[in-house]
Amino acid sequence: MDKINRVSEEAWTYLNKWPMHSWTKSQFSHRPKLDNICNNACEVFNARIKEARSKPIITLLEEVRMFVMRSIAKNKVKLNNHVGKLPPVNEEYEKFEVHGHPTNMVVDLGKRLCTCQFWMLTGIPCVHACAALARVNKRHEDFYHPLVTMDSYRKTYEHHINPLLASL
Repeated sequence: MDKINRVSEEAWTYLNKWPMHSWTKSQFSHRPKLDNICNNACEVFNARIKEARSKPIITLLEEVRMFVMRSIAKNKVKLNNHVGKLPPVNEEYEKFEVHGHPTNMVVDLGKRLCTCQFWMLTGIPCVHACAALARVNKRHEDFYHPLVTMDSYRKTYEHHINPLLASL
């Protein structure tokens, strides 16, 4: 907080109004096992019940109950076929921000891009891309450029040059 105060007294005043455990990871509880502090889940829920909110309370509650019931059933079906220690993640995600030191990188799996440029320069997924691929349970081997695979290497050397008879 002292460093913040030296940089911006206005920022310090604003942040000082809130308990530190609600806005800084250094003060977060270790019990929930969640590092995400955004309200996306609330926004998704509110978007789903938007129409129901204007209905009478019993109807609203019934629609919320049905929404939750369908969500649980849908997730049970997804989980029945899943193998592994960790739960599956939403595979629709293609863009990731990979946090690192000294900077963060943006990875786009769909376009096979990373802001570190290594993936595009070499055709081999960089550590940032590998981290994003691991998050969506995909194999990094499936994201190599065709030119850097063993098949391509073999094709390079599949030809031969016939020897010539030595003339006397």
